[in-house]
Amino acid sequence: MNLIIGRENSFNSDTLIYEAGDNIESIAYIINGSAKLITDSGEAVIYKEGEFIAFKDLFGGFYLGEYYAMAGCRLMAFPADDVNSFIDFLKNNPEIHKKYYYGLCSVMDFLYRQYDTLYTEITNVYNLLNTIYTQYTQCCNDIQAAPASFLMPHESSLYKFDTQSFAANYKIFLNCYKSGNKLSMLYEKNPEGFIKQQINLIQSIYTTYEDMIFFLKTEISLFSSNSQDCLFYLVSSLMEHVTPEYSKNVMRLLNNMKNVIVQIDKKVTESTGLQLDIDYNRVNFYFMMASNAALKEPSSPAASQYEQTAKSVSDNSYVDFSGTLLTLCNYAKLEKEDYLHFNSLIEFYIEMPDKASRDDDARAFRRDLSNMYFLLYEKVFFNYVEDKAPNKIVELFLDYGLLDERLLTDDQLEILTSIKPLNNVTPCRVYRMRDWLTAIYTGKKMPSKNEFDKDYTEYVRDRKREEHLSPAEETKLLNDNVQRVKYEIKNMLKYNCRILNGNMLAFTPMLSMYDFEGDLNNFLLTSEQLNDAVNNCISIDYSAFYREQMYSMPEKKINKEVIQLQVFPDIILFPVYGVNGVMWQDLSGKRSNTSGRFFFPAFFRGNINDTMITTIGRFRWELCKSIMGTAWNNVSVPSITAEYSDYVQFYRKNRELSSDKKEALKNQLSRCRNNTREVFIMDYFIWIKYESTGAVRLNKVARQMLSTYCPFPKKMRAKLATQPLYEEAIKRFNINQQKKSHEIAMRIHALERSGAEITKELYDTQEFYSM
Repeated sequence: MNLIIGRENSFNSDTLIYEAGDNIESIAYIINGSAKLITDSGEAVIYKEGEFIAFKDLFGGFYLGEYYAMAGCRLMAFPADDVNSFIDFLKNNPEIHKKYYYGLCSVMDFLYRQYDTLYTEITNVYNLLNTIYTQYTQCCNDIQAAPASFLMPHESSLYKFDTQSFAANYKIFLNCYKSGNKLSMLYEKNPEGFIKQQINLIQSIYTTYEDMIFFLKTEISLFSSNSQDCLFYLVSSLMEHVTPEYSKNVMRLLNNMKNVIVQIDKKVTESTGLQLDIDYNRVNFYFMMASNAALKEPSSPAASQYEQTAKSVSDNSYVDFSGTLLTLCNYAKLEKEDYLHFNSLIEFYIEMPDKASRDDDARAFRRDLSNMYFLLYEKVFFNYVEDKAPNKIVELFLDYGLLDERLLTDDQLEILTSIKPLNNVTPCRVYRMRDWLTAIYTGKKMPSKNEFDKDYTEYVRDRKREEHLSPAEETKLLNDNVQRVKYEIKNMLKYNCRILNGNMLAFTPMLSMYDFEGDLNNFLLTSEQLNDAVNNCISIDYSAFYREQMYSMPEKKINKEVIQLQVFPDIILFPVYGVNGVMWQDLSGKRSNTSGRFFFPAFFRGNINDTMITTIGRFRWELCKSIMGTAWNNVSVPSITAEYSDYVQFYRKNRELSSDKKEALKNQLSRCRNNTREVFIMDYFIWIKYESTGAVRLNKVARQMLSTYCPFPKKMRAKLATQPLYEEAIKRFNINQQKKSHEIAMRIHALERSGAEITKELYDTQEFYSM
């Protein structure tokens, strides 16, 4: 909604007033009621009467989230392309200023706190500059070299708030602001002087704040820039003069500097919202310049060969990437002709002017390249599982798709070697492809289903029927580890690499710098990130991975009890760069107590939390279909799939939907290509990301279904139940939950009386119904 600038705006219902990412045009003062900010992370921030909203966004130039005026809210909108336009408006409209002078003191208070935070950051950076230059001079002393001159900026203490000319008056205003009576007395004493002083103080602190931003950027340029006066250049240049004995000290200092500048960037952004635009390419250039100097050839060829051999033996972090494709082909024992053909394909790819070309020749080339890649992948893996001392390059190929060093920059190759193994964190077990295929090979995991939803057992039965296999041959094939892995590579790995990558028409399977921009580290997925995304979702949809099970344990006198069992999926990381996540299986077998399988690229570009919500939404739908069987769309047997199918099929006759809501659903169906599952997934995403915060996006019918089958946890339900739109659905769910909680409590009581030993599964079920 466009606010009327310079006027009061009233709202009868919750209304979106500022959209995330839009350029700043105005800010608003809350006269009555409240407003709400929904951040990108889904966090809800409430603004109350007497506060300005979106003022902080002025410093970034765009709205940092979605702002809603709540029902009954009344706002005064001020023009604010930047702080100066806001101040000019106040100067030209003294009557408006008179009305809102008290609220403007909240702006002064905010600016004061923002100023104090930024001052802390520039002081920290100043001290770090001093510390690192001292370490640089120490390195120079160690090698008996004269340190280069370095011009430190002026003292950061010049910006200390108390030393500013406006500080005393500013604090008077803030002290009066904390005592409302004193502020009104100050205003009544001299209204014109008050207004003038207030505007001047806001302008003064903002101007000095901008000076501090410039000072901070100057400090950063002294760390790293294209100037030979920056610290990175000075330290990296030392490598030309040091002996191997001291080169480690210099590289350690450079590593420290690299880590420091990343931490500064992150901390400043978190505390102030400022973007420093650090040139990491320049940082990496200096770092690589020093690394290359450290690896310069010794004077004697014999010594060079000796040192390289010693290095490869003693330094596990050293990887010789020269001839990577040849190394892999030799490891896989490919024929020489296959290697030469593969190498010619890579060279052709590197020289292609349009790597995304869709003409027939380009498509035929990419098909040939993909076939060679997966043939190599299969052969490399089978040699890997039998190898007692596998090559590091082999592991990088299997896990990340490293095929040829010519397809990546030196920085990217360095990043690949520095990637740490996945940590074993909960709730989901995360596998890299090498480990997943090994689990298939050793029989710890069953192969995945193929694109036609057939598992390995069904595939073998089809072969038995078509090839007239004997029972013995069928059994042998079922237990053949090599065939199981081949099935997995062909039907799971090869098929999904393209989907995960997202470039369906111009996909190439190997890791290549031509497919992405930026630091490879920024795209790397870890088990922590994936599990954090899962936990974020189930903190809202707590029942996502639960399913009803029949439970018996005769030795403890428990027979045929119904429990709620929570089973988390396995997550497999593919050796590919991509933008998608895939929910491949809701179950690993026919039984409903087996884990599902989620696929993600090893290098992911996108919002992992949003993608995980969509993936879990798809999992919910498919799990319900598997459990319900043929009744999955039978509305007489209630389930989320049945009710959504009925809702989508007969929405035109639904009296609970207004004509506007029916039109909106019609458009949604069109976007989802008339696929009921995709309609549910879209609604589920909105339910988790927006409705859980109280931001109304869904219609009444969809909200009731999701409240029933994808409920929020108790505390969240209690909070939302105060809103009329949620009250009915949540009340109905709570009644049903209390009924089931009472039933399980009575069952546990009855079992205790019969002498049964109550197990963890029963207590977990009781806890589930109290969530």
